[in-house]
Parts: sequence; C-alpha cells; structure tokens
Amino acid sequence: MSANANEQIPSLDSFPETGTPKHAKLGGYEFYKSIGSPQRIVAPMVDQSELAWRVLSRRYGSQLVYTPMINAKVYVQQNKGAHRVREAYFNQALKEEGAHTLDLGHLSDTDRPLVVQFCANDPTQLLEAAQSVQDKCDAIDLNLGCPQQIAKRGNFGAFLQEDWHLIFSLINTLHRELKIPVTAKFRVYESLEKTLAYAKMIERAGAQMVTVHGRTREMKGHKTGLADWAKIRAVKEALSIPVFANGNMLFPQDWRDALAYTGCDGVMSAEGNLYNPTLFQDMATDLASLSKQDGDHSGFDALRITRIANEYLDIVKALRTPTSSSALKGHMFKITRPALAIHTDLRPVLGKARSNEEAAGEERVAEYRAFVQELERRLVEDEKRAEYYESQGAPRYYVTPQHLQDSEDRSTRPEYIPHWYLQPYFRPPLNPPKEKGGTGQPAQGAAAEPATTQTGTSEVPKEAPASGVSTHALAADVPAAEPPAKRAKAPLATRVEEANTLKTLGNDQFGKKNYAVAITHYTDAIARLPPRIADDDEDEEDEGARRTVSLDEHLLFEEIGQLRVKLYANLAASHLKLVRAMLMQDQFDATIQASNEVLQEEPKNVKALHRRAVAHEKLGGWAHLNEALKDLKQLEALDQEGYVPTAFGPELKASIERVSRLVEAAGEQEKSEMLGKLKTLGNNVLGYFGLSTDNFQLSQQEGGGYSLNFVR
Repeated sequence: MSANANEQIPSLDSFPETGTPKHAKLGGYEFYKSIGSPQRIVAPMVDQSELAWRVLSRRYGSQLVYTPMINAKVYVQQNKGAHRVREAYFNQALKEEGAHTLDLGHLSDTDRPLVVQFCANDPTQLLEAAQSVQDKCDAIDLNLGCPQQIAKRGNFGAFLQEDWHLIFSLINTLHRELKIPVTAKFRVYESLEKTLAYAKMIERAGAQMVTVHGRTREMKGHKTGLADWAKIRAVKEALSIPVFANGNMLFPQDWRDALAYTGCDGVMSAEGNLYNPTLFQDMATDLASLSKQDGDHSGFDALRITRIANEYLDIVKALRTPTSSSALKGHMFKITRPALAIHTDLRPVLGKARSNEEAAGEERVAEYRAFVQELERRLVEDEKRAEYYESQGAPRYYVTPQHLQDSEDRSTRPEYIPHWYLQPYFRPPLNPPKEKGGTGQPAQGAAAEPATTQTGTSEVPKEAPASGVSTHALAADVPAAEPPAKRAKAPLATRVEEANTLKTLGNDQFGKKNYAVAITHYTDAIARLPPRIADDDEDEEDEGARRTVSLDEHLLFEEIGQLRVKLYANLAASHLKLVRAMLMQDQFDATIQASNEVLQEEPKNVKALHRRAVAHEKLGGWAHLNEALKDLKQLEALDQEGYVPTAFGPELKASIERVSRLVEAAGEQEKSEMLGKLKTLGNNVLGYFGLSTDNFQLSQQEGGGYSLNFVR
C-alpha cells in the first residue's frame, strides 16, 4: 500500500484510549528489563524457529527467541484432528516448549525468554489462542509483517496494513485481557510520515515492544533489497517503548552497526540466523583470516559447518518434542549450503535423508548423521588443499548497507570464506549486471544492486505488475519462444522470473475459464525451469560431466521447487476443468501426470491427491478405480491429521463408499470378461478333440483356490 499526497493518514486521536489491563503486569522498559534486556533476538520463522533451533541459537548468543508464526484461526479450531494440529504448532503436552530448564545435557539450555507469535484478523480468535499459551511464554506477538501470498489470501500479516482500526482492536484486546504483554512486528511504508503514524498507533493500541522490519511489503524474494535503517531509527526516536531493528543482519558486524546507527534496544535476525546460527556469538572478529591457509583459525571452531550440523542433530535427538521433517531438512540444507555448492553429489543424499519422528535417540536422525559424517570426511580433505583458500569464482552479490561504521573493513565482511565454514547467503538480483566482456557474472566482491527506483530517502525495488493489469500488458514482458538450448543458457534467476510471469498469465486465463490457454502458459512456465535434481545416484562415468552448482543457484533450487509444485498443481486443475467443460477424456491422463509431479515434491498435497482420485475414477476400470480408492484412503488418513478441510469430510466419506462399490463391481466385471475370453479360447482348442469347456467344472475350494474337474 503506497502512500501518496492524496492519501489520508488516520489521526492518532481517531483511535480509542489504550485502556487499563485486567491483570497487573509489567510493560515497556520494565518488562524489557525483566527478561534480561535482550539485544540479540532470533525472529519468528515459519517452520524454522522451532524448539530445537531455538535451543541451538541460544547456545550461540541469542538472548530472546520467537516461535514460528501460528495461525490463530487454525489454532482454535475444534474439529477432528485439531488437538494434533495445535500440538504441532506449539507442543504443551511434553512440557518442553516454553520451559525454563531443559534437560539436554547442557547446563544453560532453556526455552525462555520466549515470545509466541500469532497471525490473525479476528480479535476473539486471537485472544482465545493467546490465552491458551500465555502461561508458557513471556509475551504474545502479533504478526504484521508477513508479505507472502498466503497472508494476502488469509488477510493477515502485512496485508492488514489497509485496516488500522482492526490492527488496533487486535492488539488492544490482548493488552486488556492477557496476563502477559503484547508486542508487534511490522514493516515500514514508503512514506516516513505514514510509517511513524502507523508505529504510534500500534503503541497506543497497547504494544509493549515492537520490531521494525525496515522493508516495505513489496520487498520480498529477489526484490528484497536493503532494509532502511533510517526509518527504523526514526521509529525508535518517536516511540517510548523498546524497539528492535530487523533487516540487513548478515555478518556479526552488521548487528553491531545496526545498534549503533538506529539506537534501538535490540536487533532481530531471520535469514542471517538460518545460515549462521552463531551470528550473535562473541568470537574472533577477523573473518578475513579464514581464507589464509597458514592462519590461526582456533577462534572460529563454532563456524565449522559439520560441528553445528552435528550439534543441531544432537538437540533434535535429545528432545522429546518432535522436530518436523521439513524443519530439519530445511536447516540442514541451509547450514551446509556452502559445502554442497562444492560437493554437489551430496545434495541428493541430503534430499533423500529422512528423520523418524516416532523413534528415540540417534535412530531419529540416523540418515542425517550419515550424511554429515560423509561431508565431514570430505571437508577435512578440502582443508588441506590450497586452492580452496581462494574464491572458486562464484559471484558475490553483497550489497553494502548504508550507515555502516566502516563499509571498507574486509576483516569483518570478507570477500571470501572457505566452504567448510558457516557464512551468509547473498540473494542474487533477478538480472545481475554484466562485467565488461559480457560474461554475465559480476566481479568477485562486486555489489550487484537490484533494479530500484528512488523514493524519498530510501530505495525500493520496482514493483511487479498488479494482478488487475491486463494480460496484454503483461504479455509484453514474456520472452518470445526460444530453442531449449538457448533458453537453458539464460541466467537461472531470469528463468524463474519468466516462469512466474507465465504463471501469472496462466492464472489470469484460468480465471477467465480459458483452460486450454492456461495449460499452454503453465506448460511454457515449467519448460523455463531447470530439471528437477535427480534422487538416483549417477553413473560413475557421469561424475566428470557434472556441473558445479554455484552458491546462488543452490538456494534458488528451493524456490524453484516450490514454483514447480504450484505450476503442476495449476496444470492438473486446468486439465480437470477442461475435461468437465469439453468432455475431452484424454485430459484425465494429463491430470494424473501433473498431480504425480506435485506429489513427488509434496506427498501430503490434499488438492493433488483429490484431483488424481477424480481423474482415476473418471477413467474407470478396475486398475484406475483401485488407484482412486488408494488416493481417497490416503486423504482419509490425512483427515485424521487435520490436513483436510472440515467441509470436505462428508464428501470424502461418500467418495470412499462410492468408489469402493465401483472397485468391487469393476473387479467382478473384469473377472467375468476374462473368464469369457478364456472360455472362447478353450473352446477353440478343445474343439479339435470333440470337447468344450462345458466338459470342465471350475469349483472354488474352502481356502479360496479353485479346482478343475472333468465332466462327461
């Protein structure tokens, strides 16, 4: 939501008074001091700031940690499987989440101080959810910063910026009713004036601490750009409560500079913490010495990838609270990212690793441990090789933030760190500037700036066309069809952007019921993406032909995987719609194929399972109907886990009953047809001997088998 000269900013006086809480509790700086005056804070991260990661982060300097965002609406549901869903969000039964002391063999292990974050758009639901966990944490945080599409569809996070009075009501309800303080995390506006008015409204609503993410709602993905510390400083100066700064925390020196420049009470790290959970640890500061083979590296043991990976696995196995498989795999990929950019053959090994949440101890993480052991064996050898103490030629998309104390100091922000150490991830821009000579790669250490437009005191990336823009206008941005070989040479990030644009075109045509055209766009988008990384081991003769994956490409593959799932899901939906609209039976096979692609990436994708079941049922025959029944039974199992929407329950039950009858009938029909064909064949053969199949009697025995008896 952009501010302009004609846009009216709500007056602070248009909001009610803060009011007095029902329960006596600390607020503002008194509360901040009661939890230890934390300066180094780990952000709420969906499926990433889970208990095991919080424990690891605290061991390495984090003083306050937030839970992953919890959807209040889902959390308070009372339907079948709701308890399991709530425990997956925040496990209270095992009494480890929010515990003051954790018995993990480490003296300082704790899950406090802890802030539980919720997203919501209904004050009643938010209050009910918050009250259920208020005895297990120190504060409740309202998410006002999530910029993703799921937040737009659900009307929460940063998309509440259009409704300040609703935000006031959400915060004020918690302030008045809870026994603990309420806090908020929000993004800035392009307008500084509006940002300050927004922050003051949040304070007036009753927030006792705030975190300011110095980016606008539109700044995400490859359009992330730099957080505006100047706006964060202005918010800090305008409020009377503790303020945390969020954004641009990649190196340890960054958070020190952020504290100095913004004057904030603390700094919060999200992505920086994921790639280096020791970001807040006090250790030797000369990071440039890591690339000197004969240097003293003893002060950097905590940065060793395999040490941190093993320690994280130790925590996962020691906790009784299960760590989700998606969280575990996500952390392992991010921790080991630099090493996997060199040892690319280990990526599918990690990709195939599975955790056993039901098992205890080492068995829970055995496959991941085996991966780390093999990686460590290789990294020990790599440390002996002189060439690995020099850059491997990968581009370094580091954009120097404004207001650094010493932006030229390479000891704290080195050009190169060997791949056996934890290090920040620099998100590549969509179209990296070319070096002279047209190589398409920036010089080592170059600061590749995203395309930006200047607005006031801060630079923000150019916005993508809004969803309401005509597809004719969007079509101008779609590259013309190219030969596959030429297309494959395009920069990876550019191909992702092209695929996203084609997906937008496909969605537009789907909405207009032009399903055949939508299929064309989705298919073209899939063709823009690189092939999925194979899980199977490659032949030995292919070893030398493998292309080394760059540091930037490595992280792009995660985004590409998510985009591929969406495209195939949309493709399956389009084929199914086309069948219903035009009775084109051959589209059922295409629906099944597209759904298979989705389920290969996301085995619990409810929509893909349902679409595949529908297609199999429509194709008919015992084999297809049996596959449909398998999918429906899997949906029934997912329903028990809370994955299936409540409204779909009756339809699912009816579908299982219907398809079960169809399977039985189809089986009998195919059996009858088979016996008829066999009888015809038998009569043809037996006719030469003056006999027929009528001379033989087929009788079923008690055990289920059959006997063949001759009858004259």
